[in-house]
Amino acid sequence: MSRANAQIKFPDGTIKYGIYNGTIDHYWFPLFDTSEQAWGAWEEYYSSKPMDDSKWERPHDDGYYTVDIADDYGSGDTYIGRASKSQIVSDTDTDKMVRIGEGLPKWWVK
Repeated sequence: MSRANAQIKFPDGTIKYGIYNGTIDHYWFPLFDTSEQAWGAWEEYYSSKPMDDSKWERPHDDGYYTVDIADDYGSGDTYIGRASKSQIVSDTDTDKMVRIGEGLPKWWVK
């Protein structure tokens, strides 16, 4: 199983953090204020049996934005998507997303 960091950049410059699941080439939809929060939530989610996505779904109450969604899997990739400040709302399957860059983007927070 392979996982990687994900960062989502909003038009106002806000960066949110998530998880890229390299095993299935999908982003996990919840977004967090820190990478540590994202990984802690992933560990809690992954250790629960059965895994229940409904615990992580948040109300769609904070608007939708066109965002850049990037990951550091391998050399990294960046895609265009849609997200609220709490979750990715567009398709999370990278095979169905529009890829706009290879490697880590300049805005990536180290």
